[in-house]
This record gives sequence, C-alpha cells and structure tokens, in this order.
Amino acid sequence: MKKRVRKKSADDDPVCICGYPRIGLPAIGSPCPECGSTKLAVYQRSFSYYGWIFACAGAFITFVHTVAELGTIITSSGLPRTLYLGPWRFVSVPFGFISLICTAISMVKREPRRKSLRNVGMALLSGLGYPIAGFIFLLMIFYATGGI
Repeated sequence: MKKRVRKKSADDDPVCICGYPRIGLPAIGSPCPECGSTKLAVYQRSFSYYGWIFACAGAFITFVHTVAELGTIITSSGLPRTLYLGPWRFVSVPFGFISLICTAISMVKREPRRKSLRNVGMALLSGLGYPIAGFIFLLMIFYATGGI
C-alpha cells in the first residue's frame, strides 16, 4: 500500500511578523534572528484587496457595456438603451461604491500594503466610465455629421 505524502505549500511555512521565514530555526519558540520576536505572522484578509476586486469587476462590466454601445452606434442597430443602462446602473455603480467603502475601511484600519489611489481610480472608472464614454461618442457623432 502506497502512502500519500502531502507536499507543503509556501503558506504552510512559519513566518515571523517582520517577514523573516522561520523554516530553519531550531524551535517555534526561539526568537527571530532579524527582530527578536517570537510571534508568527497571521494572514489577515485585506479590505484593500477586496476593494480592488470589486472595482475591477465594475470596470470590466463598464468596459463591456461601452464596447457594446459603440457597436450599436456603429452598426445602427436600434437596441434599447435600457439594455445598457440597467446593468451599469445596478451593478457597476454599486461595485464602485463598495470598492470605495472597502478602500476607506482599509485606510482607517491602516492596513499594510494598501493601494488606495489605485482602488479609487478604478472605482471612479467603474462608476463614471460609461457616461464619459457616452459623452465622447456624442462628440464623435457631432464631429462626423459636421456639427450644427
């Protein structure tokens, strides 16, 4: 009968709170050679990461709807605007707000490795990308038809 050997992943290795890997140290209770601490790092979920995920999802949905709207304008197929405004209004904009809330919580908690500016920018793109693209499309149509 064969024994199954479980391979260790990188997450199983003990790491000190300063980031030093404690793999080769003689005992778990021995002090860290870098900082002298005996505490191990514990993975905590980051609100900044969740904010990034929500912002990216909202920006992707906004991008898809913008490309679909551009295709509708170019092909002159009269698809109703509610087909585009509904998902953007009820999915992309709330994802942008959730991203901003997660980023604010991350800033209040002073999480390490937070990337607030990146999250805020992507959340704004998620919420405002579609109206800005619509305005640009209107300007393109206005320019193509020769103006007034």
